[in-house]
Amino acid sequence: MGRRKNVLLLSMVFVLLLTVCAFAVDGGGIQWRMYFSDLFKIKFYIPVNLNLSKVTSSEWTRLQGRTSSGIEVEAHFDNKNQYLIFIKEYAAETLGISHKAFRMINKSKKNALEYRVYLADMERNGKNYRVGVIVAKHIDYKISYMLYLLMPYDMWEDRREAFTFWYENITGL
Repeated sequence: MGRRKNVLLLSMVFVLLLTVCAFAVDGGGIQWRMYFSDLFKIKFYIPVNLNLSKVTSSEWTRLQGRTSSGIEVEAHFDNKNQYLIFIKEYAAETLGISHKAFRMINKSKKNALEYRVYLADMERNGKNYRVGVIVAKHIDYKISYMLYLLMPYDMWEDRREAFTFWYENITGL
């Protein structure tokens, strides 16, 4: 009877480990988990140790979170189908930098989204950051998106692939 209990216990531990591993994905040295919003018809990854809190402003609904290592993620949603250039201007205004500071590194129309990906350097409270910004609109629904991943500049070189993983895995539903 003791051996049967041990096998059962080990089986349960194994299933639990598989379940945990299924929710955490390594991308560029960061552990990620999927964030899914049926309301805004989108899914994307956020760092495992980041909790998003909801903030509602006049037009955009915003989710925001920050890790203890200083990585910041925000996702903004608007129930209007806006031009990508206007979403880019909104991103610059939100971050407090010039829209001319953005360098486009990718553009695509896939996964039910049309989007542009930008990088910019910025300073906040005397510290340098690299920010990656996705401006997008849903192809099938009238929803616009602005997402950003802000990282302390001294972390950037080691986590560059994490940013690529993040923006390549955004999907419209």
